[in-house]
Amino acid sequence: MALCDQLEQQTESSIEAHATLVDTLLATLTNSADADELQQNWARIAGHFDTLFTTERSIDALKQTILQLAVMGKLVRQNPNDEPASVLLERIAAEKDRLVKEKKIKKQKPLPEISEDEKPFELPEGWEWCQCNDIGNPNTIITYGILKPVWVDKGVPTVRIKDMIDGEISTGDIAMCSFERADKFTKTTLSEGDLLIAKDGATLGKTAFVPHQLAGGNITQHVLRFSIHQSVSRHFIRLIIDSPIGQGWMTGETKGVALPGVNVSDFRRMPTAIPPLNEQHRIVAKVDELMALCDQLKDKLRQSQQTQVHLTDAIVDQALA
Repeated sequence: MALCDQLEQQTESSIEAHATLVDTLLATLTNSADADELQQNWARIAGHFDTLFTTERSIDALKQTILQLAVMGKLVRQNPNDEPASVLLERIAAEKDRLVKEKKIKKQKPLPEISEDEKPFELPEGWEWCQCNDIGNPNTIITYGILKPVWVDKGVPTVRIKDMIDGEISTGDIAMCSFERADKFTKTTLSEGDLLIAKDGATLGKTAFVPHQLAGGNITQHVLRFSIHQSVSRHFIRLIIDSPIGQGWMTGETKGVALPGVNVSDFRRMPTAIPPLNEQHRIVAKVDELMALCDQLKDKLRQSQQTQVHLTDAIVDQALA
């Protein structure tokens, strides 16, 4: 037992030292000035990949770093030939103004401008700051869903936070709200591709896209519906919300005591750094590639752990025989 205690203490010290080393080296990546410097720092880490990313915690930390680099514009190089994000945002604003003049949508109350304190990093060339409300589908608004749903056997499929699992919506156990109750909340009727965000509770900030089979459904009051303009990559916007910057902003804006959460008006003004559209697609593709690598690392780790368990069991069985 004394030997076991000693081994446990050594293991805990080793795990703590390993975590500190990983965090320190990953910080050099996020502190890189640009994609070129990132390449140099990444090469330094890549030489020790097999010894650095050997725990689930270290792999999860790597995933968070990838997201952070992606939304700060450090994961891929900028292309000066790309159309600047400012032009893209001007087109969206012009479309909304036109629809207001044609009386097809109502003019929304202007949001407070983004203060310098709310900008967590310097923008790369061609990028532009905006707010979530600026890049929404002009025919919808960012809002929450049905208050006090009336659950029935046959009705409108209604997504709850518990249905948002591992970044997707599980459709196997979707609850049904009565048609009469859902008819009072048609402003959050779902379309395929809408981004849903958990707005309160312990799962604050988790996201999922609406699959085609839930088009026409709805959401509860604990979920935000964000219909993203077609001129913007919805997958890139999801990266922003999933990133440490996005999650940190939502946590910092939580209000309430019984069930802390983000007010819909606060989420609408969330500062969002938008790159040129072509760069958005390049970033999403690179993130997908690196996340697949992280998942492969986790699979190998679990296989290794399973082998260790079998080996330990065999040794114990032999010792007690």
